[in-house]
Amino acid sequence: MPKFERLVSWLDGRVPGSNTPKSSISPKLSVKDDPQQGRSIYASTQIQKHEPLITIPHSFMLNYISILAHLSKWNSGLKVKGLNYGQIYVPEQENDIYTAIYEKLIPDQVLNLSSFQLVSLYLVLEKKRGDASYWKPFIDVLPEVDELKAIPFTWKVKDPENSFYSLLAPSVLKRSNEQYDKFNKDYNVVCDLTGSDPDNDIITKPDFLWAWLCCNTRCLYMTLPSKLNKTVEDNFTLVPFVDFINHNLDDSCSVDISASKGFVVDSGETTYEENTQVFFSYGAHGDDFLICEYGFMFEPELNYWNYIDLSPYIMNSLKDEHKQFLEKESYLGDYTATKSELSFRTEVALACLQEQPSSFLEGKCPARLRSFMNGMTEGKAYATSSNLLVKKIMTLMKTNASKKIQQLNDVHDNGEHVIERQVVQRSHENSLNIIRQYTK
Repeated sequence: MPKFERLVSWLDGRVPGSNTPKSSISPKLSVKDDPQQGRSIYASTQIQKHEPLITIPHSFMLNYISILAHLSKWNSGLKVKGLNYGQIYVPEQENDIYTAIYEKLIPDQVLNLSSFQLVSLYLVLEKKRGDASYWKPFIDVLPEVDELKAIPFTWKVKDPENSFYSLLAPSVLKRSNEQYDKFNKDYNVVCDLTGSDPDNDIITKPDFLWAWLCCNTRCLYMTLPSKLNKTVEDNFTLVPFVDFINHNLDDSCSVDISASKGFVVDSGETTYEENTQVFFSYGAHGDDFLICEYGFMFEPELNYWNYIDLSPYIMNSLKDEHKQFLEKESYLGDYTATKSELSFRTEVALACLQEQPSSFLEGKCPARLRSFMNGMTEGKAYATSSNLLVKKIMTLMKTNASKKIQQLNDVHDNGEHVIERQVVQRSHENSLNIIRQYTK
């Protein structure tokens, strides 16, 4: 039986000996494995607005709570008092070398793990359990690392000396470095927890990278109980079949998480015609974010959420007095520009630059700047100088991007790194599409 059919068969069966509901997947949906977009969900016939599409019970959702429910089968110390496991089915399973690891886990240390750390650890071990794992039908349809090779930080994980990595556009490189650091931190924490040597085959870095990427690219928002004392970043779950739905800029399906039913998806405000793809909206994200987090970008100039970060250039021009004032007013940093406008934060910082540093001493603020910040004026007094400064910054950014593109063209790899080359090129083209609007 093909793996997609096994997944649906697994989801479609009511859990033996359990009162939990079974999954529901509309017969109007079909899964396609597209070489460009990966696994996707399409309407096999017309779908009306607000039509129920998918319901996945809690027993099939992989998250902090369901993992604790499963682990507590072998380690009673992981059964947290006050958490509701009633909607989560845990089957009887035979012991093996991996359940022996579960038995030895120290509860306090496990409960201190982040969702990324716990879910990634659990995925690695459950994948190794093969047919013995309750989650095998789901694990079998998760993407392989090679399918996510457009995500830049993975290049550095595989090869710290990767020739293309340092050529990325600054904003993409910055986010990728943050991901790289977070991934390594999570891996080290998990190795310490399990007593795993990075050189052995229990929790290898390639295995952990696969699991970590599955979390990062497939997670859906779900609030965890406050009793677990987790951060906002921990509030996620993996949901089989639902994770085949891709991102769209505009209209999309709506979701709800029901205590009794589980993860519920309907068509929202959209009518889907036959053979059209069904979408979610992951949020207001530019291509820089999407390529780093999910491994894809939209076609050039299509994503109206694209922006460039001017922060390094503006911050470098600010005096200490400027910075102290802007920090006090919650306007320090995060200076951006889209194709059509500067953010208000950016306009305030540029206006601040035009005031003498001494005018901010003793908590003071120039009257015209305060009026602008409070929306009493449009800041026309600052406009000419601000425009000149922005053009100067954009011209410098254009020069830097052109140099990186030339360096990219000078890298000879015999066509072995097509994806890396495309991502680097596009990261700069996205920036240049915005920069050109300010350097005409």
